Amino acid sequence: MRVYLDSEDGIQISISDSMKSKENSGHLLGVLIESMSDSFLSNYLKAMNIVEEDNDLEHQLNKAKQRLKSSKK
Repeated sequence: MRVYLDSEDGIQISISDSMKSKENSGHLLGVLIESMSDSFLSNYLKAMNIVEEDNDLEHQLNKAKQRLKSSKK
């Protein structure tokens, strides 16, 4: 599994066929996708100097998640 930015700065997730075919892969993939996406976003925000402190980062992540959820509706 891989999380990366595409050429238009969109977040992409690539999942190998072998990972998809594992037993209980649905639950496992859900957990991995959420965990890797959170980690990617937090490290990206830190690397770009968008956030500096972990408390601020947590607040920013929560706001970003809320925006994503509302945009899916």
